[in-house]
Amino acid sequence: MEILKPEASWFEIDPEFYRHGGTCLNPAETEGMDARPGQAILVAPAGNGEEALSFINLGAEVTVLDESRSLPGARSLAAAAGMTPAFVEGDPAGPAAVFGDEAFDAVYTPWGTLDALPLFDHWAESMARVLRPGGRLVIYDRHPISSVAAAHKGLFVVGRSYFHDEHDDGRAWTLGDLVSSLGAEGLATMLLEEFPDSDRFPTPLDSLGLRWDVRWRLPAAMLLVAVRVR
Repeated sequence: MEILKPEASWFEIDPEFYRHGGTCLNPAETEGMDARPGQAILVAPAGNGEEALSFINLGAEVTVLDESRSLPGARSLAAAAGMTPAFVEGDPAGPAAVFGDEAFDAVYTPWGTLDALPLFDHWAESMARVLRPGGRLVIYDRHPISSVAAAHKGLFVVGRSYFHDEHDDGRAWTLGDLVSSLGAEGLATMLLEEFPDSDRFPTPLDSLGLRWDVRWRLPAAMLLVAVRVR
């Protein structure tokens, strides 16, 4: 039996999908964002641009914040789809310095955002400031436990510490780090969902080569929704 090898075309984003009203968001993200016509949404950082176009198709007024070197892909996708989110150049981890206070009804942080942050404290403070009272921060990202696992003879084993280890490479963070940093800035976690995989992003667990009946035992992705309460 011949096994098909992935081709680059399989992973291309079709702008026509968004031109005709498509959305990349899974049901949990859609419900968590609660996007409505006229709602002011910030996407920071830009990601690949698909989320911003999805929110436009849900009727929201969308602003995308990122550094200049990270915006071309999202700009190109939007132009190809004939859509016009507002692109703003700046530090996506510090939106309050760009927009001031209470500028948005919701903020969405795309996949990979958390691993790129050196610390959560400044980012959480700035996110809280740009949200209007009752506004929500929505995070769809890898689950931190997904980097702990390794594979040995087809089984999960603990390959690295869940907690910070000075001998490990990369950014280590826990759910406690995240929720505590948000709470300290008046962002109350109202929803935390955990998923065995991501529907559109590779996760550390995907590279382990395990059977699905083993693979599903640990979470690979998560959705966190926090609301500004003060």
